[in-house]
Amino acid sequence: MSNMPNQEDHFTITVKILGRELKLPVRRSDEQYFREAVKLIESTYNNYTKRYSSTDNNFGIETYLKLVALDFGVRLKKMTAANDELKRKLEELEKDIDQHLD
Repeated sequence: MSNMPNQEDHFTITVKILGRELKLPVRRSDEQYFREAVKLIESTYNNYTKRYSSTDNNFGIETYLKLVALDFGVRLKKMTAANDELKRKLEELEKDIDQHLD
């Protein structure tokens, strides 16, 4: 089995992040997620550049991108924790329902 994308399921999109074009093979069903992610990256990057532009630092693009990555990592951890908590509560509810049905 090949890891090459199936041409029917994948195609190449061009996205522009911080002025640089990238050509990426993506699943057709994921295209919108990639395009929305680009907007989120740009927005988060711009927020950090505005936040720190008035301070006495010499942040370069690499530092801002590290802040964006950190921001996304924190968001992911929070969403994972919230998902885990919801899963735990659903399991408790399922257990309670099963007890009442028995």
